[in-house]
Amino acid sequence: AILYPVYYLLYTNLSGELSGLDESTYDTTSIATHVLLAFHMLLINVLLVNLLIAMFNQSFQDVQSIQTDIWNYQQYAVVREYYDRPPLFLPFSTIFDIIALIKMFYHWYLRVRYNYANPLQRVFKVIAVQPELELVWQEFESASTYAYAQREALTKIDR
Repeated sequence: AILYPVYYLLYTNLSGELSGLDESTYDTTSIATHVLLAFHMLLINVLLVNLLIAMFNQSFQDVQSIQTDIWNYQQYAVVREYYDRPPLFLPFSTIFDIIALIKMFYHWYLRVRYNYANPLQRVFKVIAVQPELELVWQEFESASTYAYAQREALTKIDR
């Protein structure tokens, strides 16, 4: 009889409800009630822990999906930034700038003189394999731009 209140205090405060269980100690329904109540409390606790794990798992999945989108966008930004840069550092990069200027004038001359379009012109554009992915990218870019504009507006107001 001393073990029951301590065991049930692990789960909740049942001070008034447990007194009726110990009145008839030789009754089989009293023992069955204790066993069923203990089994019920254990089962409910297991279910609640599983529910908590499922909720954390869903939150983690949401954060992981958003994080993957942000990482892909930042990787694209880094690749885009270094796409147009010359391969050498500043003193030697002027050589590549001069070569690019000569190519630009040469293609301009071909276009004006012979109405020739350059098929080998360097273009950096990511084309989505799936058309709906392009829409997702546009929505993400517009949401990011909107969030950035809101932050900038708030910092100007705070100043």
